[in-house]
Amino acid sequence: MKLILLFITLLFSLLVQQVEAQISVNDVIVHFKAAERPLQNIIVKNSAKEVFYVTATVEELTEPSEDKSPLLVTEDLIVSPKKFSIDANSERVVRLLSRKTHDNKERVYRVSFVPQEKEFGEPLEGASGDRKTMIRVITGMGVLVFIDPINPKPELKWVRTPDSVIFTNSGNQHTRLSEGKACDSEDVGCTDLPSRRVYGGKDYTVSVPANKTIYYTRRDGPSGDFKSIVVAP
Repeated sequence: MKLILLFITLLFSLLVQQVEAQISVNDVIVHFKAAERPLQNIIVKNSAKEVFYVTATVEELTEPSEDKSPLLVTEDLIVSPKKFSIDANSERVVRLLSRKTHDNKERVYRVSFVPQEKEFGEPLEGASGDRKTMIRVITGMGVLVFIDPINPKPELKWVRTPDSVIFTNSGNQHTRLSEGKACDSEDVGCTDLPSRRVYGGKDYTVSVPANKTIYYTRRDGPSGDFKSIVVAP
């Protein structure tokens, strides 16, 4: 039985070759403020030992408060260049240009950088029934882009119930809650709580024991100051 398993393993190794690579960016959050120019640069890096060909796609998260927001392909945000190559162990500057006029709603976009080994339009290896299949594990990268509303102002409030805390944002810009914990006292008997962005006009309910004190770190918008929140039992 062991010999059969060893034979299958060796056969699979001969038929399948796996190559891992990594595409990364210098910042996964990009913030367009209302009072600043609508142009920003990001750096896309290739840590592999071979050239990669990257395609950028832009989608708007129409309901960013949902875990699986509907996505809308848009040209309100332009990536330049949209298709480009990156040499081995190199990087490339890519520009993001916002064409969206600032209004009363915070806009959220996802820019995805999808790499492949073949030049644009060339077929991938293994696609035509070759005996030797090449499995490529090439990791791409997504960037979240936030475009401020006019006069951005998050307004976060919360209400304690016997078994939860309800956070409500009645403003027009998101607040991010992170490093949450429910404790008997500070740093004693603690359990971690999930992080969450609470967008304007939305609320977020987190389940907590009635006798626990709740601690969160709050950040208003993508680049605001960090503040502490303490919700007593």
